[in-house]
Amino acid sequence: MESYYESVEKEISALKEIVNNLFCVDLSKNTRERELVDARRIYSKVLRDRNYTFNLIGKSLGKDHATIIHYTKSIDSILLYDKGLRDKYLTCKSLFLEGREQVLIKRVNKDVDLFMTVIKLNAELQESIKEKKEMLIKFEDYIKQYERRVGTKLPNFNI
Repeated sequence: MESYYESVEKEISALKEIVNNLFCVDLSKNTRERELVDARRIYSKVLRDRNYTFNLIGKSLGKDHATIIHYTKSIDSILLYDKGLRDKYLTCKSLFLEGREQVLIKRVNKDVDLFMTVIKLNAELQESIKEKKEMLIKFEDYIKQYERRVGTKLPNFNI
């Protein structure tokens, strides 16, 4: 099972690939070209919408947290009037979430399998407890019959 950090890295990598392909840029490039800055803004917004920290987003882009705060604040007003960028944002977000849904479906299936296993084991445990109680009752009856037959009381074993 993958760790939290491995899943975060996978998500970040997947989103980077989506944004790079849709914008035809390389997010790791250090330039102020409008297309690349818009791509970074979209990337930051999608991750921020997923509750990633400013520091983590910044680290993944080689930027500081203040830059990511600026990106996420400025993108909302830009999306109001730039339909092309808004369409790219919605496309990135939906592609990212679709991929995430597949991961979630796999996790849910694993969780369901695990849950069913727990239910099965619990049923087996309850059956074993029931059998143990029945055996104890039979054992107590056997001890009582023995005591009656022999005429002496055996010490209490506190089972």
